[in-house]
Amino acid sequence: ALFVLQAEGYRLTGRYIREPDALAEALPEADRALLQTARRVKGEGIRPEEMDTLSAMLLRWASDKIITLSPSRKIPVYHHRLSKKGSLHHERTGTDEKAAL
Repeated sequence: ALFVLQAEGYRLTGRYIREPDALAEALPEADRALLQTARRVKGEGIRPEEMDTLSAMLLRWASDKIITLSPSRKIPVYHHRLSKKGSLHHERTGTDEKAAL
């Protein structure tokens, strides 16, 4: 998550921000909350009872980032199949408009 947050900081400011406190100042609230959580987890670790909550937070944040930064809300849909020789083939079969993942 830290790498993506640093990339987001760069996207917003035009400069790479290594220092977590300076990065937090440059990020919007949702990103800042994830950064604070990541710093806490790195320092203290995760208690087993937090795993579901923190995983859901990370997935929700990542989903929002993908949707927000996507040039189009049309998500490609692919069909995957194995050939008789065992090769995996990907075929784009259309798009699916999603308001949220």
